[in-house]
Amino acid sequence: QYTALDFNEEFARNACKIVLENFPRLKTSYFQYDFLTDQGSRMLSNNQKSYLCFFGGSFANFTDSEIITALTSFQKILNPNDYLLCGIDLN
Repeated sequence: QYTALDFNEEFARNACKIVLENFPRLKTSYFQYDFLTDQGSRMLSNNQKSYLCFFGGSFANFTDSEIITALTSFQKILNPNDYLLCGIDLN
């Protein structure tokens, strides 16, 4: 299963469309999720192994406090055996 998370619901929905074009049998879902306010994290809790991929371009626009808030938010939706892949632009 693929679940798209984005602050912008339209972006999350479009991500699912792109995935379905390439993997038509894959079950998809999407959520509007604001990781700075933790709004929506309760909907994401599950007992399945999860892989959260965050392309961290947003971090360049965050204060140090907002980065900590975002990472703490990720921690709330991930279980101990889940994975977080985070890409960060160093420029």
